[in-house]
Amino acid sequence: MSQGTCPLTHLEKMMKMKNDTVNRLLQGDGGNDGNGRGAGTEKTPAYQAAGRRLLTKSRLFRRSFLFYLIMLLAFLAGYLMLIIFDYNSSQKKELEARFSSESRLVGALIDGKLSRAGHITSSIGSSTTLTSLYVKTYQSNSAVDAYTYAQAKTQILSIQSSMNDMSIANVLLIFNGTQRIYTSSMVISLEHPYEGVVRGPGLKRASVGELLDISSRNILLQNEYLIWHDDYCYTYQGVSRGIVMVLINLQRLENEILAALPKGCGFGLYFGDELLCELSADAARTRPFDYVSSVNEDVLCRLYVPESAFAIDFSSMFGRALIIGIIAVILAVILSWKVSMRQYRPFESIARMVRPDEQDVVVTDTDAVIGAMEKLITEKDAASRRMMEIRPYARKGAIQDVLIGSLSLDNLRVLYAENPGELKFLYYAVAVVNLVILPAKDGAAPSEVLIGKAQKAIDDMSCECCAWYSSAVDHHHIYCIAAFDDIPEWEELFTRLQRRIEEAAEVAECRVTVGVSLLKDDVAQLTEAREEAQKALAFMITGGRGAVYFYEKSDTATDRNYWFPKDAAMAIAGLMQDRDNAGLEAYFGELLNRNTKERDLSLRATRLLADELHLAVVHAMQELTLEGGSELAIDVRKVEGEATIEEIFSYYRSVCETVSAKLPPKTEDRSEEEKRQEIIAYIEAHYLDPDLSLQVLTERFRVTNRYISTLCNTAFGKNYLQYVQEKRIYYARNLLDAGGMTIEEVAQKSGYSSVLTFRRNFRSILGMNPSDYRG
Repeated sequence: MSQGTCPLTHLEKMMKMKNDTVNRLLQGDGGNDGNGRGAGTEKTPAYQAAGRRLLTKSRLFRRSFLFYLIMLLAFLAGYLMLIIFDYNSSQKKELEARFSSESRLVGALIDGKLSRAGHITSSIGSSTTLTSLYVKTYQSNSAVDAYTYAQAKTQILSIQSSMNDMSIANVLLIFNGTQRIYTSSMVISLEHPYEGVVRGPGLKRASVGELLDISSRNILLQNEYLIWHDDYCYTYQGVSRGIVMVLINLQRLENEILAALPKGCGFGLYFGDELLCELSADAARTRPFDYVSSVNEDVLCRLYVPESAFAIDFSSMFGRALIIGIIAVILAVILSWKVSMRQYRPFESIARMVRPDEQDVVVTDTDAVIGAMEKLITEKDAASRRMMEIRPYARKGAIQDVLIGSLSLDNLRVLYAENPGELKFLYYAVAVVNLVILPAKDGAAPSEVLIGKAQKAIDDMSCECCAWYSSAVDHHHIYCIAAFDDIPEWEELFTRLQRRIEEAAEVAECRVTVGVSLLKDDVAQLTEAREEAQKALAFMITGGRGAVYFYEKSDTATDRNYWFPKDAAMAIAGLMQDRDNAGLEAYFGELLNRNTKERDLSLRATRLLADELHLAVVHAMQELTLEGGSELAIDVRKVEGEATIEEIFSYYRSVCETVSAKLPPKTEDRSEEEKRQEIIAYIEAHYLDPDLSLQVLTERFRVTNRYISTLCNTAFGKNYLQYVQEKRIYYARNLLDAGGMTIEEVAQKSGYSSVLTFRRNFRSILGMNPSDYRG
């Protein structure tokens, strides 16, 4: 090398030559093949056929081919098993859904019977003819003529016939304390008065005599039926005056159920725990599907499905799977051949370079070839590591350029020329140091002085096993790198660094905070390490200043687990308008304590809390007005950079206190009682408005949700929502009493946009559905 030659220029030529050689070898373009042909020259078909024959002789190729083939076939087998399993599961789900639907269809048949029986009961209760019969026979205690009896039977028969259900055998009516049972076909006399032993709605399989605990020779009272019974009340929700019984023919009912049942299935009808009707399935092992009646929740319909119905037919699927499997095996063989050939060719090219005199080269032992490659790559790696060494850059003051990735090739030549062979340390970590004097006071040391002392403290920590490099970024931050051979107790290393800088600063109020990246072993990761250190320093927002924070991946699962009131902007605006600095301090203090002491906030959640506080203060400023009605135009600066959550809250509180002091005194243009009366009057006038809500009231009258709730509890004895809902429901009741409107029209005129919500609130307040009330 001549005296004027730059060392890096020679090294670059050497590196370029080795890179070209290795790349050519890895791509299979290795020099001469022994016949004067270049390895990259286009090969003839005869040459390619000879190459394929040689491949089968190579043990390396055969092993590679079998390995890829077995892996692909194993993958295909697993995939086919997964398809079969998924097919089995989906078929079972479809069968379960089908039989669940079948159980609902059979249940709908029972619901129809119960619905018609209930309609018969309500029709008898509302019949004026039967009411007149009850008054004559019970209340007036007068004799009833045959004409009245005939009218009663005709009325009961008419109600029964209107149902158009052949399974309803008869309808019976008996008054408490009387000795007659009125049916659609006759009037039955009893030996003793009926004392009302059966009350309320129910379903039972028995004879009428068993149900009423009476003895009679009448066939109608002795035969077994499925009996639906309910109280007779001739006024709406009145006292029970007797009992209505609807007799359902069991044989007809079972025939109808059999016609609706799927083939081979059984059925069971239950009222509570009592089995009323049962049809056996064709198999001993069955699977039950239950359906709870929508008419009476005590009625349960159970469908018994044989287990054989859930058997899956795989014959058609196996045929398709066999065809797909054959095609997949052929593709696997072709793909394994192609991949193995691609893996084998680089070794063959290197072997041709090693033995250029042999025309047909078969690679069976790869140790020599791999050894040659390792030697070339090692030489390349050694030269690369010399060019990427940290220490020469740092000595020339270029550590900042290295960190931000802006080091140019000219700088690289100058730095490397001084010491091209040095490569001492293998591992490193980047840290960013933040220095601040808190609380700020007059006569404190300038920031430049503190930064200089900190840099000297960092440089003094270098020793034989660890080297420190530092570079100032601004008046408050220093970047530094710790490089070492072995991995020491590196967390303690940075804790010692923080204490050393605090001692060097010689200022008791100086707070030194350090953010440290993860451990690295590649110089190319310097920029990434710098970013990790900055993210670690940001943890001071939750942990405070004067500590060392190590980078870790944040957990976003608790991003929104902080607490922040919805009416914060309104509350802050009110406190500023009242010039209540003590209230502002208490409000901000409560918000800070509930989030920092009662909750374990993540870094991201704390930042979101700070952002929401900024927006609340900005909105509070927008709510305030100056004299003359003009808005308060103040730009609230958002806190950027590193700061603790306490410092952020303190800043926004001080901004609010400053603005509060500049506001004009609050003028009381009306008394508190007048405001309360105005709010109450507004609620009374607009409670039928569907858009009326707490938010509308708070925005209109510039008060908080708590103020409205307290006012309603004081004025009405209940909260806002309860009062408005009751007012609307009582208004709806008056509309139903007047008649002439549908349920939907009543709900809309009562302030409800949803009929479902109207029904739910009506039932909650009055204890019944709107349709029942109108009936």
